[in-house]
Amino acid sequence: MAPGLKTLVTGITLFILGMIVITMVIPILVYDLIDNRNGEQFKVPGITQVTIEEPGNYYLWNDYQTVFEGKSYTQSKTLPDGMEFKIRNQATGKFFNFVTDLSISSNRGMSSSNSIGYVEIPAPVKIEIEVVGGTEDRIFSFARSVFTTHLALIVCGALLSMAICFIGCGLVVWGIAKLVNSNKNDDEANSNESHH
Repeated sequence: MAPGLKTLVTGITLFILGMIVITMVIPILVYDLIDNRNGEQFKVPGITQVTIEEPGNYYLWNDYQTVFEGKSYTQSKTLPDGMEFKIRNQATGKFFNFVTDLSISSNRGMSSSNSIGYVEIPAPVKIEIEVVGGTEDRIFSFARSVFTTHLALIVCGALLSMAICFIGCGLVVWGIAKLVNSNKNDDEANSNESHH
């Protein structure tokens, strides 16, 4: 095998591998970030109890298009004026600070949801969610945010794939340089032999 050819093949392979990570793995993680929320669904207005097993930020979602207990619900994305959300520790009665956040949308199959807001829950606990206001039944859900974990994976994946591509490009250039030098040396050797 010609000197540099192995380096060239390794560089091309690494570059292709880096591009696969960028074009296939990262979009899957982004889609999962947007779509991954297996929350507990419940009907509102009313009160529901939820057991929280892991600390984190938990979002309250307006499932404006969904199926709940065999019935299909399709409503407006916009919540009725005057709707209130109270989330409390069931044991102590203390309320969690509810932060409004309407910026996230989620679509999964025939279901569509918008975030309403979130609470930060520092430890496992049983909570009570109370929703008041509105004249018609709606379906809400409550789910832990996976944003931080997935964002870290996306950033690490992007940096790793860029590093792999960069190393691959470097090896390709080095391999080409070795091939060119090898051909020059061969030409010089052939030229010297022909002069003798």
